[in-house]
Amino acid sequence: MTEKINKKWVLNKRPEGMPEDDCWKLEEVPVPEIEEGNILIKTLYLSIDPYMRGRMNDAKSYADPIKIGEVMTGESVGIVIESKPDSRFSYYCISRRICSSKSYDSRIRRKT
Repeated sequence: MTEKINKKWVLNKRPEGMPEDDCWKLEEVPVPEIEEGNILIKTLYLSIDPYMRGRMNDAKSYADPIKIGEVMTGESVGIVIESKPDSRFSYYCISRRICSSKSYDSRIRRKT
């Protein structure tokens, strides 16, 4: 089986004025195996919202600033591609409020 690679956009530097492409850096890391009771979500869409610009500054605001090297969080749509210990949740399409600008994310599955 091919190893999954997590592509994630991290804050590379704080913008001065309008954000430029060099404010972000693309990092690629292997996706680790998920633990029992977790699901693996493949992000399909990530919302880009105005509040994100304020989080790029290192200043007090209603939302904490992101640190250099961290991924931006936002709303997303994804699909569950793996579930442990069973696969009954695989291929569910989900919408999440808080996620990050990366290809894959692991979350603890709620008990049903």
